[in-house]
Amino acid sequence: MSGPVVLYICSGKLFVTYTLWSIASLDRYGYKAIEVIAGHEKEKALINQFFPEIVCRVMKADMKGYPAFSYKPFVLRESFQSHGLPQGEGDIVVCDADVIWKADPRPLFERFSGRHWFHKITSVNPADFDKNLCDVPRSNIGLITSLHFKNRYGLDVYPDFRLNAGLFMAPRTAFRDAIETWMTKILRLSPEEMLMSEALLSHVYAEKGWVPESDDVKYFGMRQDPVKGPVFSCRKTEPPSGALTGYQTAKHYYSDQRKEMFTAVKEQGLDDRLGLLKEARSLYRRKAAARRIKTLRSRFRKLLTYEKDLLLHR
Repeated sequence: MSGPVVLYICSGKLFVTYTLWSIASLDRYGYKAIEVIAGHEKEKALINQFFPEIVCRVMKADMKGYPAFSYKPFVLRESFQSHGLPQGEGDIVVCDADVIWKADPRPLFERFSGRHWFHKITSVNPADFDKNLCDVPRSNIGLITSLHFKNRYGLDVYPDFRLNAGLFMAPRTAFRDAIETWMTKILRLSPEEMLMSEALLSHVYAEKGWVPESDDVKYFGMRQDPVKGPVFSCRKTEPPSGALTGYQTAKHYYSDQRKEMFTAVKEQGLDDRLGLLKEARSLYRRKAAARRIKTLRSRFRKLLTYEKDLLLHR
């Protein structure tokens, strides 16, 4: 086996299809160190239909009412407790299904070997963690999650970063500890308070003293105001001359960017032998329409509540 194990976690036909496209983008570079955790036996069968050599396990996790995007740490902990760490002896890479590899990742993995590499890190002002919850916009779910945790348990160290767990690599020796500690923090908050699991992962790294690194750090060098405790920093690493950055090596098509992924998959021929593009596009459109309807209904309910409040206070 050459290189770190790239581990995918997927559930549902659409995300299994995304995973197959991502694997196909790795396969064109001859990268074979891949494992998958699927949600159902039929999803495992589909993965192994096209890539029979890949180790694919079926694993379900009780989300205990927490948001669906926390699925990853729940499943990882369950998998490690049942089956141990992924195969091999080197680093472990966790990769979201909606990542397309644009270049051979081996040089990038070798450059950050034995370290904590993240495809995306966002710099934050650590003084934000001293704000009052009532002063934070409801859209800033990462900071709200951090403040819920701080208000309950305190904050010993202030990270000046927020990690994105869509694509990252960690040393095997630290990986289980990272996931277990991440889950411990998640479960110490209620599902209503725990709005963004990645915010808590950032606190795990700061408390453990693990320096997250990337050559792509958003807002790096931004202003940092004084805080009430020690600050722990991420590291922006300049690539050697001629080396590709993480963004040049892989593209993460999250959220609304997934529409662009369909175009990239078609142009790069990643679906040519899979034949899943047409069905996936149709399923994506149906799900997007359902989300829009749900959003409109939610806004309408909020408007009715607002109007009722106005009537009551006249």
